[in-house]
Amino acid sequence: MQVKVYLAGGMRTEWQDKVKEACRDLFNQGLVDWKDPRDNKTSNPNIYGPLDRQACDDSHIFFGFAEKTNPLPFPLFMEMGYCLGRGGKTIIFVNEIEEADPRSRPMLFARVFGCGHVRTEKNLEEGIQALRLFIDVLSDQ
Repeated sequence: MQVKVYLAGGMRTEWQDKVKEACRDLFNQGLVDWKDPRDNKTSNPNIYGPLDRQACDDSHIFFGFAEKTNPLPFPLFMEMGYCLGRGGKTIIFVNEIEEADPRSRPMLFARVFGCGHVRTEKNLEEGIQALRLFIDVLSDQ
């Protein structure tokens, strides 16, 4: 099975390219297909919103990255909530934002609502390791 991975998070640092490069071997084997919001090539929310929701719907894994430099991670949390509500998705969330930072409040509320099954990592390298593991498991199904 080819595993579809949605890459959600900041659009300024090209972190998505680091993830893709770290998993290039899996891509070359045909085991993974990337759903990258940057491919939408629009800044119009009336266009990219539905495209992003469709990519979430079509994906097996939601990979979210809240970089410590992201000034407004709220859209990432909205997308993650959407995927959680859809059910049946593996959620990997890399959170570099400290819990004391007000920008992390939506994630704290998510815990209150019972979203504890989200796999949370503290840096991109750990997130990539978890992603590779889940791609391997899901591609064998």
